[in-house]
Amino acid sequence: MQELLPMKRQMALICSCLGLFLTLISGCSNPDKEAAWEIIKMPTEQRGPALSRLAPEKQVDVFLYAYTQIEPPRILAGEVASNWKSTLPVVKNRLVSETNPPMLAGLMMILSAVSANYCALSEREDVLTAASQAVNKLGAPYRDLAEKQLKEIAHPEKQLPPCR
Repeated sequence: MQELLPMKRQMALICSCLGLFLTLISGCSNPDKEAAWEIIKMPTEQRGPALSRLAPEKQVDVFLYAYTQIEPPRILAGEVASNWKSTLPVVKNRLVSETNPPMLAGLMMILSAVSANYCALSEREDVLTAASQAVNKLGAPYRDLAEKQLKEIAHPEKQLPPCR
C-alpha cells in the first residue's frame, strides 16, 4: 500500500506537468489566425491579392478561420472564389471530409461566390455531388441557406463559362 502512494504522487506530478505543457502550447501562435487578421486588416482591394499569394489549402484555412473563429464572422468567400482554379479542388475535398456545420456552410459560400461571379459549376458533377452530400450533413440553421445556394449553383441565373 505504501508503494502505491509514491506512484500516485508521480502520476499527479506527470499530470500537472502535462497540464502546464498543454497550457503553454495552447498560447502559441496560430498561423491561420495570424494570416486571417493580417488579411482582414487590409483594405478590401488588397485582400484578394494577399490571399492569392497563399497556397490553396492555406487560402481555405484562412477563410474558414475568419468565418468561424472571428466575431463577427469575416466573409472572405469572394476573395477565395477569385482564385477558384486553385481553390476549387480544395473546397470540393473539404466538403467531402468536413463534418463541422459552420465549416460546411462556409465552404458552400465559396462555391456560391464562384458560381455567381467567375464560372458555372452546373456542369461539374463532382462538385455538385460533394455539395449535395455536404448539404445533407447540415441541420438548422445552416441547411436552408445551403440548399438555396446549391440550387443557385446547379441552375445559375447568370450565364458564365463553365468551370474547367
